[in-house]
Amino acid sequence: EGLLSVSFPMTGGYSDQQGGGENYNILLTDYVNYAMVYTCATFQIPGAPVETKLEFGWILSREPAMSADHLQLIKNHLDSVNIDNSKFIPTNQEECVRRPTS
Repeated sequence: EGLLSVSFPMTGGYSDQQGGGENYNILLTDYVNYAMVYTCATFQIPGAPVETKLEFGWILSREPAMSADHLQLIKNHLDSVNIDNSKFIPTNQEECVRRPTS
């Protein structure tokens, strides 16, 4: 189903404020070159008049540079599920240290 349960140790083991199951969705992948991961959570801040909504997403690639075709395919999919793809900021992968493959 493309669901992940992720926790972050620096947040005291947070995995899902709603108390149930998986908290990350794999929206799109070709299992070889890329994956699009997304999560959304709403919560009430004590004293705030409305709920707060947080959305996080990552476009992951097996290579430091993603092909323009794959990136466009992912952006089109994000548009089709009403996620603003303009909020995604590319990460410079040129400075990453690569381990030799054996």
